Amino acid sequence: MSNQIFHIPSGKLNVVDLVHPGETTVDTIGATRFAGQIGKRIKVDQSNIGRLHDSSVGDVQGGIFQLVQLTDALTLAPAVGGLVYWDASAALSEYRVTTDQAAADFQVAGVLLEAATEVVPGHYTIIQVAGVAECLAVASLDDTAFAGQPAIAKSGLTDNIDAATAFTGANLQLYFGTHLEIAVVDTITKVLLNIPQRF
Repeated sequence: MSNQIFHIPSGKLNVVDLVHPGETTVDTIGATRFAGQIGKRIKVDQSNIGRLHDSSVGDVQGGIFQLVQLTDALTLAPAVGGLVYWDASAALSEYRVTTDQAAADFQVAGVLLEAATEVVPGHYTIIQVAGVAECLAVASLDDTAFAGQPAIAKSGLTDNIDAATAFTGANLQLYFGTHLEIAVVDTITKVLLNIPQRF
């Protein structure tokens, strides 16, 4: 049976840089005591999220969060509100993610809550996989922004789609939610996530 404990030493969802699941250092017994929490998810509602995140790192809204491992070799540095993708080279049971969109076959895994200064490649962290997420927009949006537009993944960031562009298999593969507000370039914007869950 998997260990159902969700151990976060910092007590904050967006301050999680773990050498092993649940541990900030190498365990003295040689193996982690919390291996069963890899890939586990927790649901936190809006009334409780305030005490479970550090606002100096970034805002976090209520939703579902999952413990994952960042791959060792990242092509893009982690950013608060940046997207991560399932690492296509990893076994499903490893719950490993990457910032490299193409290497992951474009499978959006979730939204990062931390930046490169807070989490080390190869370590474990928590991503948001459902609910309203704070997502970082691209430097140049594909179309004039308005609330209600589909949110499209683009190189680890959030984009929209030109209103004249038909949905195809290629861009549908990059769809991960709906903009709840007018996106502004290089700025955090709220997106209602619609990401297929990996259990």
